[in-house]
Parts: sequence; structure tokens; C-alpha cells
Amino acid sequence: MDTVQNPMQLVSVMNVHDASDSDSLVDPMLPSRSPFVGFLRHSPPQAMYDHFDQLLRWRSHEENAGVAGCDTLHPGTSDSMQPTLPKESPYVGSHRHAPPSPMLNFTNTKFTRQTSPPDFELDLAFEAVFSEQDEESLPSAQVLTNLPEEAVLQILSLVADIPRIGCLARVSSGVATLLKKEPVWAHRPLRIPPSVNLALLAPELASWLPAWRLASKLIIPRSAQLIEELSRRSPDLKVEVAWRFDKALKGEGVEVVEHGHSVKRVPGAEEELVVLGDAPIPFIDGAHYLEVRLDDRSADAGRDTLNDFGIGVTASPPANIEELGAVAGEVPLSWVVDFTRSSVMLSVNNKEVAKERKVSAEDLEEGDRVGLRVTPAGSFEIYINGILREKLVPGVNEHVPRGVEIFPVLDLYGCTSQLSRTYAEEP
Repeated sequence: MDTVQNPMQLVSVMNVHDASDSDSLVDPMLPSRSPFVGFLRHSPPQAMYDHFDQLLRWRSHEENAGVAGCDTLHPGTSDSMQPTLPKESPYVGSHRHAPPSPMLNFTNTKFTRQTSPPDFELDLAFEAVFSEQDEESLPSAQVLTNLPEEAVLQILSLVADIPRIGCLARVSSGVATLLKKEPVWAHRPLRIPPSVNLALLAPELASWLPAWRLASKLIIPRSAQLIEELSRRSPDLKVEVAWRFDKALKGEGVEVVEHGHSVKRVPGAEEELVVLGDAPIPFIDGAHYLEVRLDDRSADAGRDTLNDFGIGVTASPPANIEELGAVAGEVPLSWVVDFTRSSVMLSVNNKEVAKERKVSAEDLEEGDRVGLRVTPAGSFEIYINGILREKLVPGVNEHVPRGVEIFPVLDLYGCTSQLSRTYAEEP
């Protein structure tokens, strides 16, 4: 087969391949629980590619909208002028958006101004971010009082992050003042976790943005209102939308918990265990890196199955996917690495394209961090706890197209009943 040079050739080759398979073979259908069902979780043939070029053109209009992953129109373009896909296109879906977010008030008036340092978190998530162990590690007010201001700023730069602002500010009034100094936050990424109460942060945002001016970037949960406000107030501050699990982007057998930080299997569920991330995976130094932590590997349902946990990506924007499918491989335009009992296998749109046996589901343990890196060369590298364990190389006509945003897609089959995303940007 001749080398395919662009995504449209990939589309044509795959369509021809699908047609030839369907004309020449009649696949027997086995029950999904059958021990003879192999590594692939097959779905009916998917006609997904007729409008892929239009999808790319449509996505290109978002590149200048400010932030990757934000559903905003191209500046200066009306709804009627936006490029649209034909109604029959598989990318015209049900728009799986979560319910509208409550309106945020970014005006800090006498009615909204807080009399105490802002917590930004008032629920159980605060306890998870700031534990008693963290509290013991903080410097006491007496120690800080005896140090020069430059030294205190250096200390705060080592321990300060946005969810901790309320706790650090209570060390002393002097510390509360120094927290709004640029050196505390300069030249490092800052993260607003999904657990932060944006309604409490919004009125205080204007007073904190000057302190965050020199940050390398501000990582925020998906919020169109917050993105718009940051773009207006701090246009030079680099903003990145961090993906999270969304209640509208999952199968019936999965539950989203911890403000979208984690997902777990519904007790007794054996199907519909696929879940997606709601924003693109960052593109850093020419590669995408996705990492999750396996919180619970005790599911009894996984002991008698061949297939286990699956991790991968999709080039189809989740909000436009009409049907997720029962498993990750059925998600349109997907590249998924499945862990089986004896191997790892890469499937493209639910068709096996590569398999290796240096690592398998037998190597996964509870608490492990599993990473997937999509390299500039098109290969898929598998990391466990930061160590490269395997590389899967698809054919040149099966690479992730360059310049396309990709989103996380995962399976909770096998022994894995709960997992969480990490914020690692590299192994």
C-alpha cells in the first residue's frame, strides 16, 4: 500500500478497508461475556469520515478564539457566518453539554466583599486539598515575623497555590499581604482546581490577577465566563483549560465524582463503562501526554475477563458526539490502548493496528499512574509510574492527524473500578 501523506488519504483508505471487509467477511457475533471473545471490543462498522475535512475547518475557527477547548465563536463572526456541517454528518451530535453554569459575579462590591481571607473552597474538597499534614508543614507566624521580607516571599513561593490561599493568609496579617506580591507566583504554572468554588473566586479575581501577572500560565476548569473575564482583564496571561470528567460525557455504568477529578464504576455495572474528558489534552513540545491514577483495582468482575483498563484519545470533540458507544474503541475517531491479560493492544476506531507483550494488565496495581504519550512521530508510548514500558507504532495511514485537538477517552473494564486524572504534563 502506498504511503498516505495526509488525513484525507487516511479517510479514503479506511473507508475502502471497511468496505472490503464487509463485502468479503461475515463476522459471527458472540455474547460480550463469552470467554472466546478476543482482545477487540468490536462494534458495527462506523461511517465516520465523510466530513472530516469540514470538521478540521470548523475546529480551525476556534484557534484564535483565545483558549483551546473554549466553545466560543471566532471573533467578529456571527452565528450565521460560522461554517456548519451537514445534518447527516456524524459530528453533528446531541451536544452533550452539562446544564448551564450559574452566572458568576466578578464585581467585588460591599455586598460581596469578604471580611476574612478568601477560602475559595467551602466543601469537603477543601479538606482533600489542605490536610492536617499540610498544616503541620506550614511555617509558623513567629518564624516568619523574624525573617526579611525577601526570605518570606521565597518561602511562600514554595508552598503557595491557589486552593491554599485562605489557609496561608491566616498565618498572619503580614503573610496575607505578601501573598499578593508577584514573586510568590512568578514563573510557574498556577492551577484553579475544579473543586474551587468559582462563585467565591469571581468577586476576588480582579484583586489577585496583578499578583499572578508573571505566572507561566493559569490552568482553569472549563468555564466560558471565567475565560472571557480573564481575556478581558489579563490578555497577556496564558490561560489553559484543564480537562476533567463530565457527567454528560460518560456511559451509564460510570459515575463522575470529586468535582470531575475522578470516575468510578457503578456497583454491578458491566457495560457502558466509557468516559471522556471535556477539554483537549495539552500539546507540549510536540507531544500529547495523558496520565491517570488507578485508585481501585479490586473489582471482582475483572477476574474472569480478557480485557481490562483502556486509555486513549479521540479527535472528535466530545460535545458533538451523538453516541459514545459501549466501550472506548467505539468512540468516533479514537485511538485506544487496551490492557489485556497478556498484552497491550492499540486499536484505531475499534480495529487492531498494533500489539505488544512486554507489559499487560498483570503489571497494573492499585495506585499506579498510567500514562499515554502520543509522540510527534505518531507512536503511542505507555508509561507506568513514569517509566516507559512499551511503545505501539501504528501504520503511517493510522496516525493521529497533526494539528488536531485530541481529548481523553477511557474504559473502566476489568479490575479497575475507580481512577483519577493527574496533572502531569510529561512522564
